[in-house]
Amino acid sequence: METAALLLRGFICDQIGSMAKYIAELALERVAQAPYIKPLLEVLKRIAQEMDKDEELQRMIETDNVFTAEVFVRFAREIFSDGINWGRVAVLFCLASKLVLKALCTDMRELITTIMDWTLDFIRKRLLPWIQEQGGWGGLLSQHSDKIKWLAVAVAVAIIGTAALAVFRVRTISG
Repeated sequence: METAALLLRGFICDQIGSMAKYIAELALERVAQAPYIKPLLEVLKRIAQEMDKDEELQRMIETDNVFTAEVFVRFAREIFSDGINWGRVAVLFCLASKLVLKALCTDMRELITTIMDWTLDFIRKRLLPWIQEQGGWGGLLSQHSDKIKWLAVAVAVAIIGTAALAVFRVRTISG
């Protein structure tokens, strides 16, 4: 569960941006000290970006009465109503990060730890057996690392191609 807690903190910090360094409850320094978390966070963020377009999720988050454990658990159960997969785990992290941001924006900072506790409790009670069956959090990497490698290769090729084109143009113009 320590990995889940570090991932959740790291994910929330990434989602709320520069405000994170001023929020002691997020313990940003603990996340930074865990280098194995970074690749897991990258995969979760990429999945979450795809899932963040979900209008149903946005509607759930915009509801004003999310700040009770019962409502949070109801929403979390709804996310996993059709089964568990890494995409839905990422959606749970999105829900938690958006609720933390909402708590910050509505001057309810005292809820940050509570929201993280609700999320980790849900993971412990409902998702942990599935995560362990997938090979732990490393299963997230093994299922999605090939896609990330190809994305990195595509970006590198695009950068090299752009640089080669720029050199060619400079040589053509000066020659």
